[in-house]
Amino acid sequence: MKNMNVVTSAVLALSLLIGSHGKSPAEKIQTAHNSSKHTAQISITGGAYCSATAIGPHALLTASHCEQPTDELAIQGVDKTATIVTKIRDGQDHTIYLLSGVTFDSYATVDTNHKFYQGEPVYMFGNPGELSDVYRTGYYAASHDPSTMLDQAPLENLFELPVWHGDSGAAIYDSNGDIVEVVSGMESSVPEGTGPLFTFTYGLKFKQSDLNKAQLF
Repeated sequence: MKNMNVVTSAVLALSLLIGSHGKSPAEKIQTAHNSSKHTAQISITGGAYCSATAIGPHALLTASHCEQPTDELAIQGVDKTATIVTKIRDGQDHTIYLLSGVTFDSYATVDTNHKFYQGEPVYMFGNPGELSDVYRTGYYAASHDPSTMLDQAPLENLFELPVWHGDSGAAIYDSNGDIVEVVSGMESSVPEGTGPLFTFTYGLKFKQSDLNKAQLF
């Protein structure tokens, strides 16, 4: 995560932000608001401090730049060691972990076809700094064309949404209570951070078959 991946820790904080099929938007949002009851921590040897979201009974969604060269996850509050069986990447800094050794009773739904409009309200839960499951709100601000990027990165979506070290990989929700983005980092509109900071994302590009696998694994 730009400006965040310099922070390392033995802990990957996991926000189990939950939703379920068949619920109304208001019910799904309320379910996500209650996620503080479902926060855990994952220890990864030599790992970075990031956030992740349960999107299936044995599946986590996080940022690809949070990946570490180990497949063992020790989850606080769970008397088992989870193992990453498979990693599904979409090439846009997003990874789905398919796990063995742990089961999530509830999980969030993902909308990969969402079309943002400027000023659209969004919300998130993440794990900034030493905190966990912190709720924040904001709005969609703009998109960056690759030709205008300082680093020629892929197309980015920019949000007026306060994030900090540890929020990488956190889910961003729309007003329907669906995951529509994942936090990749913070970026200034001018060099060396002399302008306003925006939260940026890259757009979820998973195939429907990938999401189905996450729910059925």
